[in-house]
Amino acid sequence: MRAATIPWEALAGEPLLPRRHLGAIAIATANADAIAVAELCEVSSGIYSEAYVAPEAEGAIPYLRVNNVRALVPNLTPGDLVHVRFQPEWGERARARVGDVVIARTGTLGRAFVVPACLDGAVLSHHVTRLRLRAPDPERALLIAAYLNTREGKAQVAALASGSTRPEITHADVDRLRIPARLLAASMPEGTASSIDADLVAALAGAAAAFDAIGGLVRPPAGGSERVFTAPYDREALVRALTPRYHRPSQVALEARLRERYACEPLGRFALIRRGAGSRAAEYEDEGLPYARTSAIINHGLELYPEYRGSEATYRAHGQGAGPGDLLLTIEGKIGGVALLGEGERCLVKNHVEIIRLHEGAPAPVELVYALLASHLGQAQLGRRIVVQSTIPGIGSASRRLLVPVAGRGWRTRAAFRAASEAAIAAVRSGQAARDRLRGRLDAIVAVARAALDDDP
Repeated sequence: MRAATIPWEALAGEPLLPRRHLGAIAIATANADAIAVAELCEVSSGIYSEAYVAPEAEGAIPYLRVNNVRALVPNLTPGDLVHVRFQPEWGERARARVGDVVIARTGTLGRAFVVPACLDGAVLSHHVTRLRLRAPDPERALLIAAYLNTREGKAQVAALASGSTRPEITHADVDRLRIPARLLAASMPEGTASSIDADLVAALAGAAAAFDAIGGLVRPPAGGSERVFTAPYDREALVRALTPRYHRPSQVALEARLRERYACEPLGRFALIRRGAGSRAAEYEDEGLPYARTSAIINHGLELYPEYRGSEATYRAHGQGAGPGDLLLTIEGKIGGVALLGEGERCLVKNHVEIIRLHEGAPAPVELVYALLASHLGQAQLGRRIVVQSTIPGIGSASRRLLVPVAGRGWRTRAAFRAASEAAIAAVRSGQAARDRLRGRLDAIVAVARAALDDDP
């Protein structure tokens, strides 16, 4: 364990909190020749926007909030990423540019990512801070972000945070953060930053193309939002779900057309579906296998670097065996998040998430089921079955009754189904391959940062 002597006068004016003392020690012992963030970067936070706009609205640009700040890769999940119209009075200080390092200054601290090309010009919320290198260098920005996501980097951020109701780190505190010089001197293959950008875009585009392809089998009816509607008394329907959502005409009609045009099978007929398990705080580890929590299903998959992890022993003890080819579906709280575990991915699954494992010889491949669940056809079926369970919404065991099309009923629909299935499967595989490349590149950056930190002078 490292220690350092901190002069009392160095603590003058600081709250007499243990974390402040630990922060001073962390900074003093980070590295003798560490460089303060203030010397490397210009620090700026965003603004508060009173209104959001639809993503397709004219002039809409992304608005980055705390939930969008994740380790190394931003959360770009539709629904989590909101949009605003830029106001001139906000100024350049509120905008993110390619190569900026973005951190959260309130809430969940200790995460950082580098702004990719697809977020160039995005607006920062007032709870988000950017670090703009005085000498722009995309590779160095990645190393700084990688460091801030390490145990040492998180310790500095957490130690400097304060607040009566929630942790917060001020600009003065950000300026005090120190980056080890030996890390900044590390090198990586040229073009790493642009390759990461390309892989991130390809991974998201592949998933989106798959969802659109399978969702094209039945399009939502025009004017599908009902503010007021009536439903006939239907005892069977009421027993299934005592909620108005179940009777929503646009979603009922969508499901009816799916049945009419395509032969469908309930998901539970050809898949083993089981709920994840609860866990104790003592089971969380700094390293190991990631926990698949509701908040960790982002960007159409499992978060690449989730906050919570568990050991191999816990993985075996839970007996879930979640791994490549399994689907994850969030069933409580934020419902409808879907992930397909790729090559080499294993995880522990929390109890607000279901594991879906297709039987051998299932009538639909796993890529098609993944695309169906995440498309508007799957989301509409899930939406109808949401029930508020005392405090939070959930769907219970309704995922087993979700309809999965397996063939067309006529020659036209058979041809349409075949074309949509082939397109969806190809798009999923393309997106998964890009995701694997992205993970490999980010792992390499983390390894470079780790090696630099472990190489004590």
